[in-house]
Amino acid sequence: MDPAARKPRVWGGTWIAVPYVKFPNPVDVLKRVLPLVLIAVATWPVLGGMLVALIFFVSVVAGISASSIESGWLLPFLAAGILPLGAGLYWFRCRLPGWYGGLEIAVGFLLAAHYLNEVLGNLGNADTRSLTALGALYIVVRGLDNIYKSLKKPTQILRWNRVFFGRESVSKL
Repeated sequence: MDPAARKPRVWGGTWIAVPYVKFPNPVDVLKRVLPLVLIAVATWPVLGGMLVALIFFVSVVAGISASSIESGWLLPFLAAGILPLGAGLYWFRCRLPGWYGGLEIAVGFLLAAHYLNEVLGNLGNADTRSLTALGALYIVVRGLDNIYKSLKKPTQILRWNRVFFGRESVSKL
């Protein structure tokens, strides 16, 4: 071990060194942890709203409608959760467009698989289920677009352009 590392430094550096054991400097830990704590305290209502909205949408997909909720006081909170849920999904889309695109494709596929039987049986009736199937198709297209936006390597872009655009180009179109 380096002889300089054996000398304990209490306030001057990043590490407090004890022979064979290194401890982080408490001031540095506080500088790193305090902003995270402040962000967590400031955003907990938004995250809570996102969670409530997510639970609501999962329950709707599972077949529990909003009208089956006995008391009406919960509906404004569920509706208010749509904005933070949308903001969270938009953040996810901006940060990880490839993963978001994959999520869109999965959701579109699940929606199409769920409503395919009803849509094929009601081709003459333009009800909301038929529109849901078209929406599922659009979600898949948007997912593919977000995956395209996330491509970084020239070989990936070349293959994508060759398959979908019919062009031999490594630049984004």
